[in-house]
Amino acid sequence: MPPGDVRGFDVRTGAMVWTFHSIPHGGEFGAKHLGARGLAEHGAANVWSMMTADDDLGYFYLPFSTPDNDFYGGRLGDNLFGESLACLNAATGEWVIHHGLWDYDIPAAPILLDLVVDGQPI
Repeated sequence: MPPGDVRGFDVRTGAMVWTFHSIPHGGEFGAKHLGARGLAEHGAANVWSMMTADDDLGYFYLPFSTPDNDFYGGRLGDNLFGESLACLNAATGEWVIHHGLWDYDIPAAPILLDLVVDGQPI
């Protein structure tokens, strides 16, 4: 399957500014965890649902689907980007990621909210 790369574009010029590889290329974070055949044998890990933006922080959140076949967790490497919610800096494409182990696609856009627990904002 083709990889689920995400690209950032300049809204004024239309020029591509950055690319986030959900299946890491050599030298990128996570590539060594896939092994020698990783990029050649893995695909998908695409954004399956709608993205959510936080204009104040300049971040957006991407719900990634499974790499390769659904319902099979035996993929090579650490599977860093599959079934995960990635938070990317909209200007640079730099990310913070949380990896899930559900082996399912995330079917809905992430919800951003202010939550107060015991009087403290989280």
